[in-house]
Amino acid sequence: MKSSFFCSLLGAILMTNAGLKADDAPKEPAKDTAKEAPQDPNLIKGWGRWQDPDRDCRTRIDAGKLLVWIPGTAHDLSVEQNQMNAPMILQETQGDFDIEVKISGTFTPGEAAVQGRTPYQGAGLVVALDNNNYLRLERAVYVGGGQGHHYVNFEVRLNGQISRIGQSTDFPVPENVPVILRLKKRGNQVQGQVNITGENWEQVGIKTFTDGAKFQAGVAAVNATTAPLTVQFENIKVTPVERSTVRPR
Repeated sequence: MKSSFFCSLLGAILMTNAGLKADDAPKEPAKDTAKEAPQDPNLIKGWGRWQDPDRDCRTRIDAGKLLVWIPGTAHDLSVEQNQMNAPMILQETQGDFDIEVKISGTFTPGEAAVQGRTPYQGAGLVVALDNNNYLRLERAVYVGGGQGHHYVNFEVRLNGQISRIGQSTDFPVPENVPVILRLKKRGNQVQGQVNITGENWEQVGIKTFTDGAKFQAGVAAVNATTAPLTVQFENIKVTPVERSTVRPR
């Protein structure tokens, strides 16, 4: 009934407006830009969403490189210590994937800023299912015995508990040398790799993680000392991989 009514009404209008032409049809209304969603100020193109829980860190892009500055106060990713305030830049990914990034900077720890922990600074990759289940692979330094120990730190938290803190003897690296880090996730197995020369990848270890539909992956910087930390990330790559039951290698 409604269709017949509108057709009749349209016919009457055309009869009384003999000069009406197709060109006289109403034009598409202009976009109401006021109704468009505002751009997310925390979204960094090519990297992900900037997260700074304490709102006291800084970041900027310089010639495609991501610089992150943290003040000389505790900024950690240790759920078992109820300390989850390190700055991160994360993007959503799913299934199996590889993620890698190059890290450089001068790591010079001050005094300890996290109770029960030695002075520590680190920056690198993070993959998280949620705040209780995540991995960290970092170019790091901690102070012990009066000297700094530079190494690649690979550790995992499951259900809010740490399975094993990385040791400086796991994979020592030269002081303040840029490194490329890579995480390869295959099912519930994640392999950590490091490249110092720019040519050869070396294995840091394989950790049992948790599988899930979606993850947050990206970069993070940790400062557990009284000295500020500035790090530089570049050439981040997140590569989806077809689901496989084969262990990463």
